[in-house]
Amino acid sequence: MKTVAESAKARWEQDTLAPALEKSPERATSFTTISGRPIDRLYTAEDVERIDFARDVSEPGAFPYTRGIHPTGYRGKLWTMRQFAGFGTPEDTNARYKTLLGAGMDVVGISRDDAVDTQYTGDGWLYAFPTALLGRVVDLGHALDAIVAEHNKWNKLELRLRLAVEVGPLPDGQGFHPSNITRARLLEAPAFKQLARRCIAARPDGSMSTAVIMSDAVYQPVFRSDYTRVARRTDYAELAVTNKEFDARGWVAVPGFDARTLAAMITEDEPSAASAAPEAEAESPRRGSVTNVVNGEVKNSVMAHTIKGDVRFGGDS
Repeated sequence: MKTVAESAKARWEQDTLAPALEKSPERATSFTTISGRPIDRLYTAEDVERIDFARDVSEPGAFPYTRGIHPTGYRGKLWTMRQFAGFGTPEDTNARYKTLLGAGMDVVGISRDDAVDTQYTGDGWLYAFPTALLGRVVDLGHALDAIVAEHNKWNKLELRLRLAVEVGPLPDGQGFHPSNITRARLLEAPAFKQLARRCIAARPDGSMSTAVIMSDAVYQPVFRSDYTRVARRTDYAELAVTNKEFDARGWVAVPGFDARTLAAMITEDEPSAASAAPEAEAESPRRGSVTNVVNGEVKNSVMAHTIKGDVRFGGDS
């Protein structure tokens, strides 16, 4: 027994589609998305009856990001056009990335089975590993550099990787939780992207293949002892990360560039604050003024913004 939707689709195919195809056939026998998925001529209620809204669609800005990663869509941010490239089919590209990642994980002694969680963030996969493996995860970025560089020697389409490492509590559900947001802000930080571009330009032979950024919450404990075998504290340069509402200290490494060179690049890219200093002083005619309210007796103490000259305390005679 046909449903109402099936009957309506059959009538449309017979009464509307068939005459149109006789006059003007379609351009191709089949149509697909850019990822190779087939596209039907017509979709009806029959095609969505098994869809669970919360699981398969959800709201804009929420997992699984079917309606986009931004809650306000294009009302808040205009769309961007980006170029991308791959190796053969999407399946071939995915398989190659996984092969390279697997080779790097083998080098540092990490298995995909070690991951306690795997989430699709809308623009890539996020792997979460136990904190005990933090040193190996940091080493992974450096191990991948040699593997990707070797890949680039023999393949015309070169790869460039940006990796971000963050620590934090793992939420029960998928989505943009605090640790995920920090990782995303680090990875997409304009200053980090600019540094990667500078390093690529400095190595036109294609030898620059990987850039790693980590939060201060990763940097401090992982280099406090010998938790890493490949990465070293001296590989990393400090980077002030500002991305939307996110403002924090990060640490960056680009294999093939020492920390001093990276620090020099970062300094050159930072906006100079020297010219703003005189204006700041001019806007503060009462510079150095301090108002204190004290209840009770205060002896031998000073609270001041700027002091010029001596400050002396004298006892009672």
